[in-house]
Amino acid sequence: MKNASSLWGVLHGLLAIAAISACKPRSYNSGIYEAPGNADKPELFGLPSTMSWSQVKDLKSAERQVPWTDTYWPLFERGLAARWALPEGGQGELNKVPETPYQQISQMLAAWEKNDKLQLNLLSPAEKYELLKLGGNKPDASLLAELEANEKKFQESPQLKAFRDAIAGATKQHQQLTQQAEQYLRELNSLTSKVRDDSASILKIKALLKDKTVREKINSQEAAQQIASLQNSIVSNISTIKLRQVALDKLEAQIQELTQKRDEAQTGYDKELKSYQKDSVDVARKMSNSLNMLSSSWENYFSYSGNYSGAWDWMGHCHGWSPASLNEATPKHGVLAQRAGREIFISEGDIRGLLTKVYADQAPSAKFASQRCNNEKLIRDRLGRVADGKLCLGDNKTRCNQSDSGEIVFIAAGQSQRGISVISSKINDDNPRVAAWIGGTGEDAVQVVVYPDMATFSKYLPNLRAKDYSGGQKGVLNISLACRDTNPMTLHMALKGLIADQKIGFVMDRTRTDQVWNQPVYKFETTALPIKKNDKEGTLSVAGEPVPVAQIDDLFRDYRAKGTAYLVQMKTKIFYGVENGPRLIYRPADESFDVDTVVYTLELDANYNLIGGEWGLIPTRENARDSSLAAGRSGTAPDFLWLIDSKEKPTNGKLDYKIIDKLHRCSLETNNLQKYPWPVGGITLDYTVCNLD
Repeated sequence: MKNASSLWGVLHGLLAIAAISACKPRSYNSGIYEAPGNADKPELFGLPSTMSWSQVKDLKSAERQVPWTDTYWPLFERGLAARWALPEGGQGELNKVPETPYQQISQMLAAWEKNDKLQLNLLSPAEKYELLKLGGNKPDASLLAELEANEKKFQESPQLKAFRDAIAGATKQHQQLTQQAEQYLRELNSLTSKVRDDSASILKIKALLKDKTVREKINSQEAAQQIASLQNSIVSNISTIKLRQVALDKLEAQIQELTQKRDEAQTGYDKELKSYQKDSVDVARKMSNSLNMLSSSWENYFSYSGNYSGAWDWMGHCHGWSPASLNEATPKHGVLAQRAGREIFISEGDIRGLLTKVYADQAPSAKFASQRCNNEKLIRDRLGRVADGKLCLGDNKTRCNQSDSGEIVFIAAGQSQRGISVISSKINDDNPRVAAWIGGTGEDAVQVVVYPDMATFSKYLPNLRAKDYSGGQKGVLNISLACRDTNPMTLHMALKGLIADQKIGFVMDRTRTDQVWNQPVYKFETTALPIKKNDKEGTLSVAGEPVPVAQIDDLFRDYRAKGTAYLVQMKTKIFYGVENGPRLIYRPADESFDVDTVVYTLELDANYNLIGGEWGLIPTRENARDSSLAAGRSGTAPDFLWLIDSKEKPTNGKLDYKIIDKLHRCSLETNNLQKYPWPVGGITLDYTVCNLD
């Protein structure tokens, strides 16, 4: 009801504005003029509102220290609860992938009680942290009892048990038949080789018999007998091959049938498991007071497994790793953590993961520029530029994507997230339409009723509360406004002001659609490109020399920031850290990075100050590959940028940052290094002792 009341208030506010301004000429502004707005202006990063071209014209490249790499600890693998260093078959009582929180916690506590150093070392980063935090204490008894009850529900569920038995039975039969089929294949290969060899021998004997000098030395009768024997062997083997092939075909049919049965049982199991996972979210959440890191890992896993139908393998902790890798020193080695009379080896990979987790869950305040795009696919106009939005009219419409029939529309600035959207098919329109939101069809689109003008909307506004949509047309509005930023001007100034001048990096979401891939940016290389002028010769400007807009046949002229007098074209390589690991030790070659190339124009006013930018290039024969309409002129671009001041540290919360910070500081010490015999693989790892008592 709170949302409905808020929407009603907004609608009445719009009606009041319409009444006040009804007698005044309106200038419609869709917000498409590409000057940085309140959401992505450079000041959000502590930078000036603009820079002159003279300040940036000599900008070529700059870099800061390479950020350390880490995995993004995906949620579907249970995040930091993943026992990543454990061999696939497990170790002793430890399973590599526990199916329930109870299994994981009981195994963890058993290893702690027994002081089993081998098993303790192979636990997940979350388990090691929880044990160090607990020290000599134990989790709450009532919590353990509830986890055990949840485990009993999992084990004794008739449906889950039936499906598990069916899967196990089909798997066992499948393995047996597969082994038999493999034996038949080996026999067939052997028989086929024998037939091939016997045939070759016959041909060789016949060839020798054709040679007169050789024939005189060979007993023709013995040769004939040998050929006959080989032919009999071939006939016999071919007969056996046919029989084995028939048997193999039957086996393969049985295997295929078993595979289908196993898949059907697995589908049924997964469906029933979702019900268990959905019901287990609250149990995982109750762990948060005493086992917070494990709690969040299982809560996320259960929540998405049980309730989410979309792809979520990309979801993880990159929002923690990226700022941590920029702001925290690279761990140098592992540590042997001591607590309550016991020891646990914390590897370099564990320490990186713990830093990633605490920055993800308890991050200090961030400086953020731009909005998050929630569109699965971008909506583009005929020029390949990301559009404000798209409208698809029809009572039964449920979606409005690029491939759907509909109309590209401009949306008034500031009216895309308030329950209404003021839209038009023209850039400037004194009589726009009004799309009132009446429901949601997804993160990137809303159901709307569209009124032909403000007067009609005002007339029928009172009916909206009763869900009377007369006077308008129903449809779906796909809103893409948040998918056009970050403004290239803001990006360019961030490269200059942050990396080049201050030697600090920032984080970018490198994917422009709904998935978020945060990457730590640490380096760039930028090059100015020539612009083709509109004179008869099609003269190319000197690269980096601002060109007056009057001298350019600019397809994006209607979208330039107001006051644009000059344009400059840029091609920039952005270097960023990428996910790798986790690993026991990280060599320099393991610190991974990648690079994206972006192209854009910068917009300058009459005084040569930066005032805006547009993704993509003005096409010329020389840069056609970068700016072709077919490739989508808006091209590659980051979705949003952000950073955390290096002086800021994770906030207080349920995770004990002091423990993680102490482990990290111990991993940076270079005195008193020792060698630890790692229990798997026969390697030794550098470490220092880290006493947490």
